Amino acid sequence: MLDGSGYIKAYDEQTPDEDELDYYTDSNGVVHGKPVLISYNKKYAPRPVLPPSRFKICGRVLN
Repeated sequence: MLDGSGYIKAYDEQTPDEDELDYYTDSNGVVHGKPVLISYNKKYAPRPVLPPSRFKICGRVLN
């Protein structure tokens, strides 16, 4: 769920851009990947999970 809308996408973390490094650095100085939702359909671009978005993983798709 992202801001009240449901998606079936893969969760991933991308390397932040250089100008975003301090934004994704935690209080211990560790740089974290930028959370994104990836579609397996290449027609759809990755959807970034930006603050102050409300984001929740509700389940898993199994093969």
